[in-house]
Amino acid sequence: MQIDGRICKIDQLRKTANGKLNFHAILANNIYVPESNMKINNYIPLVFWGRLAQEASKLKVNDKILIDGQLHSRTYTKTLDNNEKEIRTAHEIVVLSYEI
Repeated sequence: MQIDGRICKIDQLRKTANGKLNFHAILANNIYVPESNMKINNYIPLVFWGRLAQEASKLKVNDKILIDGQLHSRTYTKTLDNNEKEIRTAHEIVVLSYEI
């Protein structure tokens, strides 16, 4: 899948316990809906791995980029303030390549 937009939030380059580099960012992507003359704002989490993570860590907020990646979903358990546990699902794009 391909998607374009602007970087609106970046994280720091991190290393997993087994030594793999990863980098997280948020892509702002606006969809224009002609029938209603509205613009819908989307904020899409991106994950970069390995060499791409190292390169992407140089991105800056407001950089316009084109992403080629795969949509992934994962579930995790969130502990709430009252110590109850809630299962949640996160959706993110794992980036395979990108262009500025």
